[in-house]
Amino acid sequence: MPKPLNQLPSTQNSERFLEYLAASSSLYARAKHLAAIQMILTVPFPIVLSIVAILNPERKVWSAFCCILVSILDALVIEKLEKNRKKEAAKIQELFDCELFDLDWNEFKVGDKPSREKIHASSEGFLRKESNVKKIKNWYSPHVERVPLHLARLICQRSNIYWDSELRRSYVDWITGLGLLISISTVIVGIALKMNLEIFVLSLLAPISPTLLWCIREANKQRESATTLDRLIKYSQQLWVDSLSDKVSTDEITERSRRLQDELFVHRYSNQPIFNWINNMLQQKYEAQMNLGAEELVACALKKDNR
Repeated sequence: MPKPLNQLPSTQNSERFLEYLAASSSLYARAKHLAAIQMILTVPFPIVLSIVAILNPERKVWSAFCCILVSILDALVIEKLEKNRKKEAAKIQELFDCELFDLDWNEFKVGDKPSREKIHASSEGFLRKESNVKKIKNWYSPHVERVPLHLARLICQRSNIYWDSELRRSYVDWITGLGLLISISTVIVGIALKMNLEIFVLSLLAPISPTLLWCIREANKQRESATTLDRLIKYSQQLWVDSLSDKVSTDEITERSRRLQDELFVHRYSNQPIFNWINNMLQQKYEAQMNLGAEELVACALKKDNR
């Protein structure tokens, strides 16, 4: 059996690196819990208030007021807490990648490294479940051990981008469909109940507006994230072509990989999280595609070396 050209596949499953992944996964999960609270307050809660306003017209003003209050709470408190959790998780994920890929830590872009105490505290509960450990093992394709580190690093970075991009595009389609369904249903109910404009606005439109705003905002954020990822995919593809060229040095490829890693970090802490149940549902499909893509890139690099 050929000797591995890098230790990336085995290193990623060592105790220290699994602890990094467990900590970042746990913090991302907390951010997603906040996103779930955000969704409950802006989707089902307004719908319930809308129904209350229809059944009890005298409460329509209070229903509208509660929905406005929810929108303010969402913008001032929940979104800020969610952003803080995402940044903590992204920094630990960055530490995992930097140590695994043998890249320098960019203190100017990322800030201080997460403390060991923070990592341990965040990972402890996650690692108690064997099912959680199974999910984070072989985070990157084992096939990359067959190529030099600078190529293995690029393949792993591209895998990160591809997985996230495809997942977000599917999610955008679902959110857009939900927003259209709610909008059409609201108009149909208003027409069916023969509401005048004042009653329609107070009883239906005002209570349902946080839900529609959530759908619009969520779809826009996910679409922006997918667009950013498309740009990074294009950059990574050109970087891959250059990495197989004899005209570009390994040091230059490593430097450009470091710049790509900076963009991945920014994306990780600034993107809107996707709920775990959606991620789990699509994981098998996109994970298989990601591993297939990694295997093809490895084969391409080996073919070039054998010429």
